[in-house]
Amino acid sequence: MFDIMDPDLAIEYCDSVYLQDYRRSNDDKAYLSSYASSDANYNPYLVTLVEICVKPTKTRSPELMQYSSSFMKNLLDSRSSDIDPIEVLRALPDDVNASALEGFLEQSIQFTHHRERTSKIKDRLSRNANMQVKAKHLKATTRKVEVYAHTVCPVCDQTIENAVFAVFPDMSIVHYRCLTSANNKRDKMMKSTSVHPKTLLNFDRFPVDF
Repeated sequence: MFDIMDPDLAIEYCDSVYLQDYRRSNDDKAYLSSYASSDANYNPYLVTLVEICVKPTKTRSPELMQYSSSFMKNLLDSRSSDIDPIEVLRALPDDVNASALEGFLEQSIQFTHHRERTSKIKDRLSRNANMQVKAKHLKATTRKVEVYAHTVCPVCDQTIENAVFAVFPDMSIVHYRCLTSANNKRDKMMKSTSVHPKTLLNFDRFPVDF
């Protein structure tokens, strides 16, 4: 671990090791905060850095310990979305100044609530989308068309009679042979059955709410 007197290098080292663990590029600067905020995956090496800050040693002077405490507070406040608050509380000694954790814990609670709300919103949107798909499927499978003796195919201008026919989303009816006819002048555009052979309306691009 780098000397605590070089905080930027120490944090960079923790981030680098964390990114390597997840096989991420070191150039992905926005990965840590976005990934932690969305999936609650914290950087455990930053917790180790916090432990180093509060761990007393024989070689540390009171001034250096004061500097380490200040560095720890700044680290917790600036990277609260990347640090697990439970692990931090476990790592800190019982006599730690509670005021030093106030900003960190407040932000951690906000991030936790944000993640929970985001998760609930995504779940609700997914359920709504699923219900909409089911509703459209039900509507599509229960619709019906009526073919009469005088019903005419708009492509060949002949009656449908007992021939096989195709129904488009706008409920228009054409002979299936007219839909797939190789002699049709619009054959190149009719490779997709979503294109009406008479009007050339592309129902994929302009869907109809049947």
